[in-house]
Amino acid sequence: MKTSLLLSLTILLISIAIDTLAEPHVKWLDRNSEGWFWYESDINKPSQRDNKSLTTKWIRENIQHYLDKAIDNPSHENITQYLMLQKEAMDKAFLFMDNVQTVTIGNPQLDEIRRRPSATYANIELDRQATENLKHTLHTISQYLGIFLFIDGTNVSYKQKQIMDMLIDNYKFDSITITNETLSPQMHFSKTIRKDTGQINAMGITTLPAIALIKGNGEYDIISQGAVSYPDLEKRILIGAKRLKIIDQKTFNRTRSVNHSTTKFDVHHHLKQ
Repeated sequence: MKTSLLLSLTILLISIAIDTLAEPHVKWLDRNSEGWFWYESDINKPSQRDNKSLTTKWIRENIQHYLDKAIDNPSHENITQYLMLQKEAMDKAFLFMDNVQTVTIGNPQLDEIRRRPSATYANIELDRQATENLKHTLHTISQYLGIFLFIDGTNVSYKQKQIMDMLIDNYKFDSITITNETLSPQMHFSKTIRKDTGQINAMGITTLPAIALIKGNGEYDIISQGAVSYPDLEKRILIGAKRLKIIDQKTFNRTRSVNHSTTKFDVHHHLKQ
Protein backbone atom coordinates (compact mmCIF):
# COMPACT_ATOMS: atom_id res chain seq x y z
CA MET A 1 0.00 0.00 0.00
CA LYS A 2 2.81 2.42 0.99
CA THR A 3 4.77 1.52 -2.16
CA SER A 4 1.73 2.19 -4.34
CA LEU A 5 1.10 5.52 -2.64
CA LEU A 6 4.75 6.52 -3.00
CA LEU A 7 4.66 5.63 -6.69
CA SER A 8 1.53 7.72 -7.20
CA LEU A 9 3.08 10.71 -5.43
CA THR A 10 6.27 10.32 -7.45
CA ILE A 11 4.33 10.31 -10.71
CA LEU A 12 2.42 13.38 -9.62
CA LEU A 13 5.64 15.23 -8.70
CA ILE A 14 7.25 14.32 -12.03
CA SER A 15 4.18 15.54 -13.86
CA ILE A 16 4.26 18.82 -11.98
CA ALA A 17 7.94 19.23 -12.74
CA ILE A 18 7.52 18.50 -16.45
CA ASP A 19 4.59 20.85 -16.67
CA THR A 20 6.53 23.66 -14.95
CA LEU A 21 9.50 23.21 -17.28
CA ALA A 22 7.30 23.19 -20.35
CA GLU A 23 5.50 26.37 -19.35
CA PRO A 24 7.82 28.35 -17.02
CA HIS A 25 5.42 31.26 -16.67
CA VAL A 26 2.48 29.11 -15.58
CA LYS A 27 2.44 27.35 -12.24
CA TRP A 28 0.72 23.96 -11.96
CA LEU A 29 -1.35 25.18 -9.03
CA ASP A 30 -2.72 27.93 -11.24
CA ARG A 31 -4.06 25.25 -13.57
CA ASN A 32 -5.59 22.91 -11.03
CA SER A 33 -9.10 24.00 -12.02
CA GLU A 34 -8.50 22.03 -15.21
CA GLY A 35 -8.27 18.86 -13.11
CA TRP A 36 -6.81 15.67 -14.49
CA PHE A 37 -8.07 16.57 -17.91
CA TRP A 38 -5.10 18.73 -18.95
CA TYR A 39 -2.82 15.70 -19.23
CA GLU A 40 -4.45 14.62 -22.51
CA SER A 41 -3.44 16.29 -25.75
CA ASP A 42 -4.25 13.84 -28.57
CA ILE A 43 -8.00 13.32 -28.22
CA ASN A 44 -11.18 15.05 -29.20
CA LYS A 45 -11.39 17.27 -26.14
CA PRO A 46 -13.44 20.45 -25.73
CA SER A 47 -12.21 23.65 -27.29
CA GLN A 48 -11.69 25.15 -23.83
CA ARG A 49 -10.01 23.39 -20.91
CA ASP A 50 -12.91 23.73 -18.54
CA ASN A 51 -14.48 21.07 -16.34
CA LYS A 52 -17.85 22.52 -17.29
CA SER A 53 -17.26 20.84 -20.67
CA LEU A 54 -17.68 17.39 -19.10
CA THR A 55 -21.26 17.10 -20.21
CA THR A 56 -23.05 13.78 -20.53
CA LYS A 57 -22.89 14.16 -24.30
CA TRP A 58 -19.13 14.70 -24.24
CA ILE A 59 -18.57 11.78 -21.87
CA ARG A 60 -20.69 9.49 -24.05
CA GLU A 61 -18.71 10.45 -27.15
CA ASN A 62 -15.25 10.16 -25.55
CA ILE A 63 -15.29 7.53 -22.80
CA GLN A 64 -14.64 4.67 -25.25
CA HIS A 65 -11.44 6.41 -26.33
CA TYR A 66 -10.22 6.55 -22.75
CA LEU A 67 -11.12 2.92 -22.15
CA ASP A 68 -9.35 1.76 -25.31
CA LYS A 69 -6.28 3.77 -24.40
CA ALA A 70 -6.19 2.37 -20.86
CA ILE A 71 -6.53 -1.20 -22.14
CA ASP A 72 -3.90 -0.80 -24.88
CA ASN A 73 -1.49 0.98 -22.55
CA PRO A 74 -2.55 0.31 -18.91
CA SER A 75 -0.30 2.92 -17.37
CA HIS A 76 -1.15 4.60 -14.09
CA GLU A 77 -2.00 7.81 -15.93
CA ASN A 78 -4.22 6.20 -18.56
CA ILE A 79 -6.14 4.09 -16.06
CA THR A 80 -6.58 7.05 -13.74
CA GLN A 81 -7.95 9.19 -16.54
CA TYR A 82 -10.46 6.53 -17.54
CA LEU A 83 -11.55 5.84 -13.97
CA MET A 84 -11.92 9.55 -13.25
CA LEU A 85 -14.11 9.94 -16.31
CA GLN A 86 -16.13 6.88 -15.31
CA LYS A 87 -16.53 8.31 -11.80
CA GLU A 88 -17.77 11.60 -13.27
CA ALA A 89 -20.38 9.71 -15.26
CA MET A 90 -21.47 7.71 -12.21
CA ASP A 91 -21.66 10.83 -10.08
CA LYS A 92 -23.93 12.40 -12.66
CA ALA A 93 -26.09 9.26 -12.76
CA PHE A 94 -26.46 9.08 -8.97
CA LEU A 95 -27.28 12.78 -8.79
CA PHE A 96 -29.89 12.25 -11.49
CA MET A 97 -31.46 9.33 -9.60
CA ASP A 98 -31.57 11.30 -6.38
CA ASN A 99 -33.32 14.18 -8.09
CA VAL A 100 -35.74 11.83 -9.87
CA GLN A 101 -36.91 10.68 -6.44
CA THR A 102 -37.16 14.28 -5.28
CA VAL A 103 -39.38 15.09 -8.24
CA THR A 104 -41.54 11.95 -8.29
CA ILE A 105 -42.24 11.11 -4.64
CA GLY A 106 -45.73 12.31 -3.82
CA ASN A 107 -46.34 13.59 -7.35
CA PRO A 108 -49.77 12.19 -8.40
CA GLN A 109 -48.69 12.19 -12.05
CA LEU A 110 -45.24 10.62 -11.75
CA ASP A 111 -45.07 8.51 -8.57
CA GLU A 112 -45.39 4.88 -9.70
CA ILE A 113 -46.59 3.86 -6.26
CA ARG A 114 -50.01 4.94 -7.49
CA ARG A 115 -49.89 2.13 -10.07
CA ARG A 116 -48.45 -0.64 -7.92
CA PRO A 117 -48.17 0.12 -4.16
CA SER A 118 -45.09 -0.85 -2.19
CA ALA A 119 -47.26 -2.05 0.72
CA THR A 120 -47.79 -5.82 0.66
CA TYR A 121 -51.36 -5.62 1.97
CA ALA A 122 -52.29 -3.22 -0.82
CA ASN A 123 -50.78 -5.49 -3.46
CA ILE A 124 -52.67 -8.48 -2.08
CA GLU A 125 -55.90 -6.53 -2.42
CA LEU A 126 -55.03 -5.49 -5.98
CA ASP A 127 -54.29 -9.12 -6.88
CA ARG A 128 -57.57 -10.28 -5.35
CA GLN A 129 -59.58 -7.70 -7.25
CA ALA A 130 -57.78 -8.47 -10.50
CA THR A 131 -58.49 -12.21 -10.12
CA GLU A 132 -62.16 -11.58 -9.50
CA ASN A 133 -62.38 -9.23 -12.48
CA LEU A 134 -60.56 -11.74 -14.69
CA LYS A 135 -62.98 -14.54 -13.85
CA HIS A 136 -66.00 -12.31 -14.33
CA THR A 137 -64.66 -11.02 -17.65
CA LEU A 138 -63.90 -14.50 -18.97
CA HIS A 139 -67.44 -15.63 -18.07
CA THR A 140 -68.74 -12.65 -20.04
CA ILE A 141 -66.48 -13.37 -23.02
CA SER A 142 -67.68 -16.98 -23.13
CA GLN A 143 -71.16 -15.69 -24.04
CA TYR A 144 -69.84 -14.10 -27.23
CA LEU A 145 -66.87 -16.21 -28.33
CA GLY A 146 -66.24 -19.88 -28.96
CA ILE A 147 -62.89 -21.68 -28.99
CA PHE A 148 -61.29 -23.84 -31.65
CA LEU A 149 -58.49 -26.10 -30.44
CA PHE A 150 -56.33 -27.65 -33.17
CA ILE A 151 -54.29 -30.71 -32.18
CA ASP A 152 -52.26 -33.55 -33.61
CA GLY A 153 -51.42 -36.93 -32.13
CA THR A 154 -48.55 -35.80 -29.93
CA ASN A 155 -48.42 -35.92 -26.15
CA VAL A 156 -48.09 -32.12 -26.09
CA SER A 157 -51.46 -31.81 -27.82
CA TYR A 158 -52.89 -34.30 -25.35
CA LYS A 159 -51.77 -32.13 -22.42
CA GLN A 160 -53.06 -28.99 -24.13
CA LYS A 161 -56.46 -30.63 -24.56
CA GLN A 162 -56.59 -31.39 -20.85
CA ILE A 163 -55.84 -27.75 -20.01
CA MET A 164 -58.44 -26.56 -22.47
CA ASP A 165 -61.08 -28.84 -20.97
CA MET A 166 -60.37 -27.37 -17.52
CA LEU A 167 -60.87 -23.86 -18.84
CA ILE A 168 -64.07 -24.79 -20.67
CA ASP A 169 -65.50 -26.36 -17.53
CA ASN A 170 -64.64 -23.27 -15.48
CA TYR A 171 -65.98 -20.63 -17.87
CA LYS A 172 -68.50 -22.56 -19.99
CA PHE A 173 -67.00 -21.75 -23.38
CA ASP A 174 -68.44 -23.48 -26.43
CA SER A 175 -65.51 -25.34 -27.94
CA ILE A 176 -64.63 -27.67 -30.80
CA THR A 177 -61.39 -29.65 -31.06
CA ILE A 178 -60.08 -30.29 -34.57
CA THR A 179 -57.38 -32.83 -35.37
CA ASN A 180 -55.36 -33.51 -38.49
CA GLU A 181 -54.33 -37.01 -37.39
CA THR A 182 -55.90 -40.23 -36.20
CA LEU A 183 -55.76 -40.04 -32.41
CA SER A 184 -54.69 -42.82 -30.07
CA PRO A 185 -57.37 -44.23 -27.73
CA GLN A 186 -56.03 -42.23 -24.76
CA MET A 187 -56.74 -38.97 -26.61
CA HIS A 188 -60.46 -39.58 -27.13
CA PHE A 189 -62.07 -37.13 -24.74
CA SER A 190 -65.66 -36.57 -23.85
CA LYS A 191 -65.55 -33.19 -25.60
CA THR A 192 -66.32 -32.90 -29.30
CA ILE A 193 -63.43 -33.78 -31.63
CA ARG A 194 -63.68 -33.33 -35.39
CA LYS A 195 -61.46 -34.24 -38.30
CA ASP A 196 -59.71 -31.38 -40.05
CA THR A 197 -61.32 -30.66 -43.41
CA GLY A 198 -59.07 -27.78 -44.44
CA GLN A 199 -59.59 -25.40 -41.53
CA ILE A 200 -55.94 -25.58 -40.42
CA ASN A 201 -54.60 -24.45 -43.79
CA ALA A 202 -57.40 -21.97 -44.35
CA MET A 203 -56.61 -20.21 -41.07
CA GLY A 204 -52.87 -20.18 -41.77
CA ILE A 205 -51.97 -22.39 -38.81
CA THR A 206 -48.49 -23.88 -39.05
CA THR A 207 -47.81 -25.14 -35.52
CA LEU A 208 -49.90 -27.45 -33.35
CA PRO A 209 -51.42 -27.33 -30.85
CA ALA A 210 -53.09 -24.06 -31.81
CA ILE A 211 -55.99 -22.11 -30.34
CA ALA A 212 -58.36 -19.65 -32.00
CA LEU A 213 -61.27 -17.57 -30.73
CA ILE A 214 -64.25 -17.27 -33.04
CA LYS A 215 -67.27 -14.96 -33.14
CA GLY A 216 -70.74 -15.96 -34.27
CA ASN A 217 -70.23 -14.12 -37.59
CA GLY A 218 -67.15 -16.21 -38.41
CA GLU A 219 -64.54 -13.61 -37.48
CA TYR A 220 -61.68 -15.26 -35.62
CA ASP A 221 -58.41 -14.51 -33.86
CA ILE A 222 -55.58 -17.02 -33.40
CA ILE A 223 -54.25 -16.60 -29.87
CA SER A 224 -51.72 -19.41 -29.81
CA GLN A 225 -49.63 -21.56 -32.12
CA GLY A 226 -47.84 -23.72 -29.60
CA ALA A 227 -48.56 -25.10 -26.13
CA VAL A 228 -49.64 -22.66 -23.41
CA SER A 229 -50.22 -22.96 -19.69
CA TYR A 230 -53.59 -22.40 -18.03
CA PRO A 231 -52.80 -18.87 -16.72
CA ASP A 232 -51.31 -17.89 -20.08
CA LEU A 233 -54.40 -19.21 -21.86
CA GLU A 234 -56.61 -16.98 -19.72
CA LYS A 235 -54.50 -13.92 -20.57
CA ARG A 236 -54.45 -14.74 -24.27
CA ILE A 237 -58.22 -15.07 -24.36
CA LEU A 238 -58.51 -11.60 -22.83
CA ILE A 239 -56.17 -10.16 -25.46
CA GLY A 240 -57.99 -11.98 -28.26
CA ALA A 241 -61.34 -10.71 -27.00
CA LYS A 242 -59.97 -7.18 -26.99
CA ARG A 243 -58.72 -7.56 -30.55
CA LEU A 244 -62.11 -8.88 -31.59
CA LYS A 245 -63.70 -5.90 -29.83
CA ILE A 246 -65.69 -8.02 -27.36
CA ILE A 247 -64.15 -6.09 -24.47
CA ASP A 248 -62.60 -2.61 -24.37
CA GLN A 249 -59.31 -1.44 -22.91
CA LYS A 250 -60.93 -0.32 -19.68
CA THR A 251 -62.40 -3.77 -19.06
CA PHE A 252 -59.10 -5.37 -19.96
CA ASN A 253 -57.22 -3.15 -17.50
CA ARG A 254 -59.44 -4.25 -14.63
CA THR A 255 -58.08 -7.78 -14.98
CA ARG A 256 -54.50 -6.65 -14.29
CA SER A 257 -52.88 -6.28 -10.86
CA VAL A 258 -52.16 -2.58 -11.27
CA ASN A 259 -54.16 0.52 -10.58
CA HIS A 260 -55.38 2.06 -13.85
CA SER A 261 -57.82 4.51 -12.29
CA THR A 262 -55.23 7.30 -12.19
CA THR A 263 -55.83 10.59 -13.93
CA LYS A 264 -54.20 11.13 -17.32
CA PHE A 265 -52.11 14.24 -17.91
CA ASP A 266 -50.94 16.05 -21.01
CA VAL A 267 -47.34 15.01 -21.69
CA HIS A 268 -46.87 17.64 -24.40
CA HIS A 269 -47.77 20.35 -21.92
CA HIS A 270 -44.76 19.41 -19.80
CA LEU A 271 -42.27 19.04 -22.65
CA LYS A 272 -40.11 21.98 -23.57
CA GLN A 273 -38.15 22.41 -26.76
